Amino acid sequence: MARDRSTKALAARIELDYYKRPHPWRTAMQRFTVGAAVLAGAWVLISMRLQGDHIFTSGPVATRHRMFGADCFQCHEAWKGVPDDKCLKCHDAPAHHGNQTMTPSCASCHVEHKGQLQLARMTDQHCTRCHSQLQTTGEPTRFARSIQSFERGHPEFAAVRPGARDKTVLRYNHQKHMKRGLQGKSGPVNLECAGCHAPDPAGRYMQAVTFEQHCKDCHPLQLGLTLPGGVAPHAPTDVVRLAVRAQLETLAREHPERMQAEPKEEGGRRRRRGASESQPPTPVNTAQWLSSQAESIEKALVGKTCKLCHDFAAPTASAADSLPQVIAPAMPARWMKSSVYSHRAHRTLTCAVCHASAAASAETSQVLLPSAVTCLICHSPSGGSRHECTECHLHHDKSREREIDGPMEINPVMIRPRAAR
Repeated sequence: MARDRSTKALAARIELDYYKRPHPWRTAMQRFTVGAAVLAGAWVLISMRLQGDHIFTSGPVATRHRMFGADCFQCHEAWKGVPDDKCLKCHDAPAHHGNQTMTPSCASCHVEHKGQLQLARMTDQHCTRCHSQLQTTGEPTRFARSIQSFERGHPEFAAVRPGARDKTVLRYNHQKHMKRGLQGKSGPVNLECAGCHAPDPAGRYMQAVTFEQHCKDCHPLQLGLTLPGGVAPHAPTDVVRLAVRAQLETLAREHPERMQAEPKEEGGRRRRRGASESQPPTPVNTAQWLSSQAESIEKALVGKTCKLCHDFAAPTASAADSLPQVIAPAMPARWMKSSVYSHRAHRTLTCAVCHASAAASAETSQVLLPSAVTCLICHSPSGGSRHECTECHLHHDKSREREIDGPMEINPVMIRPRAAR
């Protein structure tokens, strides 16, 4: 007899309550699942009892956020992460550039709970996601459009590109001043870089070189034989004129004999020094003497002393009786304004490592800054020093930071918005 293989016959052979019968493996799995859930719940409850909310943190916050690190909701919103307005209540975050095509969220670049000292130190990928294929709105950008890293695609520094010149209106010769045994105020001197170039208190940028502090000892603005020991101030020419006249008036008042005309021999010739026969000194009108001597001293100062270093503006018809005006040197306070730098961090190096051409420079127009190639010796993967974009560049425009007297107050636990006045 043939066996019935119909669907109905086959279904009748299946025991529909098989899953209700106990089985050692199934029982063990159920007990393991329940036990694991109970243990996990107990661990969470015990940890919360002992550690509070710290059990839910991803790691320690940055050093500067530790004052409110125990209060998650100072930064986080439930189920929304960290919105930008939570960061902006404390931090200034001016736009990177007005023509940027996208603005990343704060937390996408400044990743917390890593325990780092500086959240501003980011990996290059945060910068190159725009700068590897730079797109802008409005007018074309003046920046390079394809930069992968400092060693790949970064252009030469603008200050030292071919054709770049130092436009300071001043004549200075580094080569001459670096010679050994120059005549100084108290004898021979050997000038060093640090004698004129000193960093600011933060150790970042060099302070301005000034005449009073760095040049005066070797280059006093002496006023000649008429005023022995007299020195003109290093100031605008109208101030110099007043100072010269004041010193001459003091001389005339305290030593009137200096105003006497030199005795002359017959025929109008000036008497030779030491001659016994001569006419007596002839009195001179004080105003005439002051005017004559002042004109002579001013002519020597402007025509010789000042011109050693300075250029003068073309005289105007309205200033016919005034001294020529010195063109302001306008030395750059900073050369690379799109970057940051620290001389203190580089203090173990000799100046010549970065400013190799300074000792041979005879012209002010020569820019004596290092090139990108010099920096890459150390600041590259092979050099071993830090070479991330943020080592030299800032993202936010610090010139648009808020003024002092911000909106926050401090209490022992956290920062809270200040009450309205």
